[in-house]
Amino acid sequence: MPWEEFGQWLRRVQRLGFSNLALRVHNACLYVQSIHLFPRRAREAWEMMEDSERRVLRIRKEHFLRKESLNAIAHARTVATVGRPTSR
Repeated sequence: MPWEEFGQWLRRVQRLGFSNLALRVHNACLYVQSIHLFPRRAREAWEMMEDSERRVLRIRKEHFLRKESLNAIAHARTVATVGRPTSR
């Protein structure tokens, strides 16, 4: 879908807030995996992914959500066709 539609829904979810960490990670992964469609947004997408990862790493190591989320993030990084932009 074009940015006008994708961006509208992404902004709405961000504005409403994420009801749980799994949804935050899911949205970040979708965003990073779709930035080939709108590469100008790459920095924002990767920052969202990194923020999600920082939050996941604060979860107890034994918690199932930590492993599941880190696997999802690793997969998104692997399949992303647009890499993290270098620092400004």
